[in-house]
Amino acid sequence: MKREKKLFKYQLIHNALAAKIAAGLLEKLPSEEELGKEFSAGRNIVRQALQMLSDEGYIIKEQGRHARICRKKFADPVREAKLVLLQRHDYLGANDNPVYAGIVSKLLEIAAGRGCLIELLYLPAPGNTQYARFVAEKLRTADGIFMTVLRLNEPQKEIAEILSAHPRTICVDNAVGSFGRYRVGTDNYSGGWLAAETLHTAGRKKPLIYGCGNAFSEYSPMIERAMGFRDGCCSLLGNFNRNEQFILDEVSPEFHIVFDSMKRLLDSGKFFDSVFVLSDHAAVYTVRALRALGKKVPEDVAVIGFDGIAESGDFASLTSIRQNIESVAAESFLIMEKLLRNEIVTGSISPVPPSLKQGSTLFFR
Repeated sequence: MKREKKLFKYQLIHNALAAKIAAGLLEKLPSEEELGKEFSAGRNIVRQALQMLSDEGYIIKEQGRHARICRKKFADPVREAKLVLLQRHDYLGANDNPVYAGIVSKLLEIAAGRGCLIELLYLPAPGNTQYARFVAEKLRTADGIFMTVLRLNEPQKEIAEILSAHPRTICVDNAVGSFGRYRVGTDNYSGGWLAAETLHTAGRKKPLIYGCGNAFSEYSPMIERAMGFRDGCCSLLGNFNRNEQFILDEVSPEFHIVFDSMKRLLDSGKFFDSVFVLSDHAAVYTVRALRALGKKVPEDVAVIGFDGIAESGDFASLTSIRQNIESVAAESFLIMEKLLRNEIVTGSISPVPPSLKQGSTLFFR
C-alpha cells in the first residue's frame, strides 16, 4: 500500500495495537518480547509504541507491573449508525481470496461486538440497472461505507460518484484508491522487504522473485511486494539484478504453468537458492513443482510466499509473509468510529505491517 509519508515502525505498531484494543480483540496486552517477535522490532521500538498507547489512554502503565488495557476509554460504541459494506459479487465464490474473505468476516465480527450492524451490498453487475439503483440509494443514505471492491466499470459510474463524494468512505484491503478519503490495507512494500530480510538472515544468496497472473499488471499490491523485495535484496545483497531475477507468467497460477516455468529455469542452468513468490497459492505450486523436478525444499531451494493463509496441508507448512487481517479490519472500524464521532483522523492512508509466518519451506543456515 502506497503511503502519503513514511511512518516509523513504532507508529505502525501503535496503530495496529490501538485498533485491536478499540475493537475488543485483545484480552490482555502481549509482552514486549512477544510484540517484538510479532512485528520484527527491537525492544526500544516496542516501548515507544507502548508509550504512545499510554499517553493516549489505551493502556495503563504502572511501575514494576505489566501494562494493562484501559477498557473505560471504549465503553461507548456507536450503535445507531447506518453502515454498509460494498463488496465484489464473488465474495462467497469458490475461487475467492481467503485473506479478503477473512477481513470481511472479522470486520462484521468487530462491528457486532461494538453494537453496530453492517449491511452487506454486492457490486451490481453491468446491465443490472434495477439493483444498481437500489445499491446507489443505500450508499447515498448510509452514515459510513466500507468498500472492498477492486475496480469499478463505466456502467457503475453513479456508484463511483457516490463513493467519491461520501465523507466517510473507507477503502479496505487495497480497494480502489481513487474512491474514498481513507484507505486501510497491508503494507505490501514492507512485506516484500521482510521477505528479502528473512532470506538474507537464512543465508540465501541467490533469490528469485516469481509472479503469476494477469493481476500483476492490474493489482498494485503485487507490484509493491516485488519492489519491496527488490529494494531489500539490493540493500542487503548488493548484487540483485531485477531483470534477470524476476520471473513473471502473465497467466493465472496453475500447477502446470508454474511447473513449466521452474523447468525452464532449471534447464537453462540458472542457479538460485530461494524463491519469493508473490502469493501463497502460486508458492504452494512452486514447492510442488520444484520437488517434482528433483529439488529438495528447503535444502536446495527455499520458498517463501505472501499472504499467510492459515489452512491445512501445504498452506500450513509454507513459510510466508502473513497479512494481519485482524489489524486491517480493526483499524478500518476504528477510523469509521472516529469519523462518526467527528474526531480528527490523522492521515488518509493506514498501512498495516505484515509479519513472518514460519513454516518448513525455509530453514536458517
